[in-house]
Amino acid sequence: MESSDLFYRQIHRTHLTFGEVTSAAFIPSSRDNGERSGYDGSLISAMDSYTHYTEFLGLESEGAWGVSVRECSQLSLNILPRPLANSAAHCIIDFRGLPKSEIRTKAKELSLRAGARGRQAP
Repeated sequence: MESSDLFYRQIHRTHLTFGEVTSAAFIPSSRDNGERSGYDGSLISAMDSYTHYTEFLGLESEGAWGVSVRECSQLSLNILPRPLANSAAHCIIDFRGLPKSEIRTKAKELSLRAGARGRQAP
């Protein structure tokens, strides 16, 4: 991925407050092992990522929001490829090894940046 490429995160309605993305959208759950899933925007469009997530996987999403590789790098976060059998574009933001307080701070900043960019699809 190039620095301007976007990481698309599908946002569930519970991760929106009055239409704004909350930090919970970027905080890995305990089952995520410090990795927050998304789609590599250099391999898939925002709309195709949304369609894959909602129609192919059958999961709920209010839309795809994006943060750039550069924005993650500025927070010392890496985006790593994690291709799956059903999605070559699957990737993760790597929060592994960070203390919870730092994860919350970085997730908040990512949510602000994604919110400022706005929903990318649909």
